[in-house]
Amino acid sequence: MKYIIQPESLSLILSILSNHPKRRTFLGDRYYTAQRDRRISENGSQAAQHTSCLHLVVGDSHGEFFTRKLFKDSFPSRPRNTSACFHTGATTMLGAMNSRTYLSDLAISTKIIVDRMSLQSEIDKLNLSLSLGEIDLRTKIYIEALRERDGIPTEERLILTSDSYRNKLAFTISWLQEILHSALGTRMGKVSIVMPPPPSLSFPYQLPKTISEASYLIHTVKYPRFGAGAIRCALWRSFCELLSEVCNAQGAYFLAHKLYIHHQSLSPEWSDDGCHVNKGLASHLGSYIAHMLN
Repeated sequence: MKYIIQPESLSLILSILSNHPKRRTFLGDRYYTAQRDRRISENGSQAAQHTSCLHLVVGDSHGEFFTRKLFKDSFPSRPRNTSACFHTGATTMLGAMNSRTYLSDLAISTKIIVDRMSLQSEIDKLNLSLSLGEIDLRTKIYIEALRERDGIPTEERLILTSDSYRNKLAFTISWLQEILHSALGTRMGKVSIVMPPPPSLSFPYQLPKTISEASYLIHTVKYPRFGAGAIRCALWRSFCELLSEVCNAQGAYFLAHKLYIHHQSLSPEWSDDGCHVNKGLASHLGSYIAHMLN
């Protein structure tokens, strides 16, 4: 039950379309306007607004930035297509695939969100996008290589080519589609995975040689990056190719962005912290995701 949406998070999504803490900061005083308007709507004093499609981005904090553009342009009213973020914490793709509860809890939470939002707006369809993988590329895959053998992992040890990883990913996408269609029926639309942002080459990186050293860095360095830039870029390409292949095979969508593909590294112009795409490009990505899923 770890990932079942909690009342406070549900309230935030209903009012400001994101439970990520930065959305409230982003809105400032307008946060209280959103809370007021939601209460009015729930009390029946305001006509329900029509939203034909809800785009729900679920997973790590990148979903917060991807969904800001469409929200900001329409606040406080809701357009026909609405983008929302359900932040499940610092979740990794590996963690989601290995968890016994992440996907089932996610399906339950999604149904709760859609049912409650349907009291305020008419939702004909839900498109769900998973935003996972960026943390895997920065630290998690490197750590898994250390579990196999101490010492700085080579590129060959990091590149994801194992059949077991591919099979796990295929099962994850297939099962997610199945349980979402079971929960939402005809309201369920497309399932997709958003391409994680490429690595930053402008920020320092670390080369831990043991699990204990890596663990120490994770707890002491903000947004640590394990591995040299060239290796992390090669890993990102391999990871995205795998996601694309598996999505295509499972009838899901892989939302790859041409700017990511062209640059293959995270420009300082796009990010303040070398991790989150939180500048102008984030707005472009949000519009692109909604366009691809319409």
